[in-house]
Amino acid sequence: MQENQMIDFVIPWVDGSDPAWQKERDAKAAQLGSMERCDNRSERYRDWDNLRYWFRGVEKFAPWVHKIYFVTWGHLPEWLDVRHPKLVIVRHEDYIPKEYLPTFNSH
Repeated sequence: MQENQMIDFVIPWVDGSDPAWQKERDAKAAQLGSMERCDNRSERYRDWDNLRYWFRGVEKFAPWVHKIYFVTWGHLPEWLDVRHPKLVIVRHEDYIPKEYLPTFNSH
C-alpha cells in the first residue's frame, strides 16, 4: 500500500467509572443547574471493555492505519501501550479552547 493511501483513526474515550471524572462532571452540572436535564445514566459512559480488542483488530487487520488519535479527558486504560508508534494521546485541553472546558459529551 502506498504511503498516501494510509488513514488515521480518531477514538474518543472516557472512563465513566473514574471518581475524579465523575466529581468534575457532577460539579459542572450542578454549577450550570443542569443536573436534572442531564442524561446521567451509568450506561451513557459505561466502558464495555471491548476497546483492547478493537486495538488488537486494528493491529492485525488494518496495517494501512497511519495513526490512532486517542482522545481522552485525561485518564487512560491501564493496558494501553502509550509508547506504541501509531498511538497519539490527545487530551481535551490539547484542542478544545479553555472557555469550553470541561466537556462531558459522550459523543
